[in-house]
Amino acid sequence: MHWCPDPEAPRGATWTDLLGEPQQLDIEVRAGEATVIENLPLGTEVTLTENAAEVPANARWHGATWSTDDESVAVGGTDGNAVMIVVSGENGAQAEIEVSNEFEKLPDLAVTGGPMITASVVVLAALLIGVGILMLVLRRRRV
Repeated sequence: MHWCPDPEAPRGATWTDLLGEPQQLDIEVRAGEATVIENLPLGTEVTLTENAAEVPANARWHGATWSTDDESVAVGGTDGNAVMIVVSGENGAQAEIEVSNEFEKLPDLAVTGGPMITASVVVLAALLIGVGILMLVLRRRRV
């Protein structure tokens, strides 16, 4: 099975093998590159999942949209971050699933005087240094 993702993100695949044992695979995928799950029997129900990923502070993830134009793939049970698929066809068949992530850019936080505080500290430090030098000069004149 080939899995062609939208953005780079950690993803997972889970299924039950022919012996009834649960299987899990963590997959690191990149946009435009296919990921292959080897030795997956046809007709196996596979759940593909978007795992938690780091999102920039000024962004919000709204979920994933799963789709395919592949007639050998049945897609069902989508809940935003996961989809259940079944691949049918002949032995060695390949299937393509696409996932698109929707992000919202949040407004940048307002600057609340940060640069002004820095400038004030620099000016205050310069004034204190100036006062210190003036006091040193005046003291030397008296002595």
